[in-house]
Amino acid sequence: MAKARRHDHQGLQHSFDRFFTLYVVFNHLYAEATFQLANRGQVRIHNRDRFPDAQAAQEYVVQFLGADRLLQQLNDDPDAQAALAALRVQVCNGAFNLKLNMVTGDAQPDKDADLCRRLTGNNRNEQAAAILETLYAVRCNMFHGRKGFHPIQRALLDPLNVILERIIEILYLALDGGQQVVGPERR
Repeated sequence: MAKARRHDHQGLQHSFDRFFTLYVVFNHLYAEATFQLANRGQVRIHNRDRFPDAQAAQEYVVQFLGADRLLQQLNDDPDAQAALAALRVQVCNGAFNLKLNMVTGDAQPDKDADLCRRLTGNNRNEQAAAILETLYAVRCNMFHGRKGFHPIQRALLDPLNVILERIIEILYLALDGGQQVVGPERR
């Protein structure tokens, strides 16, 4: 987290580097949450040779934390709340193609529209899952070379970095058995 915070400067490179760094931390935490769910018999890892990364990063985090808890703790933090509002605008304005075809890399506007619908809807389970799905889609686009290194990306990455950092804090505390941390004292 200290390394990620060193990337808290203005500029495209810092936005990308911060996301990469934060996602590595998030990856470790959602893997641990998945193992805890599996040990409790709440999820089953079907193939012991392959970790269910997509499910873990999206579905299992919501299952581990609970949609209400995740959304409440995100919305209790003013920075995260503002970042969520900015994220909804960016996902819904059509400036970004997030849900790409896994083979061809082609845009899938119908899936992006569905993501927007779930991010802005009233179903809390869908909303929480859509936040995590957006993070995972951006991760996939970046890690697989589908996200261009252009200044417009900051409009998406900067709010995602705020949200991702807060989700890491929420997940870490839940894994540690702690309570929520809100406000400036968490920094």
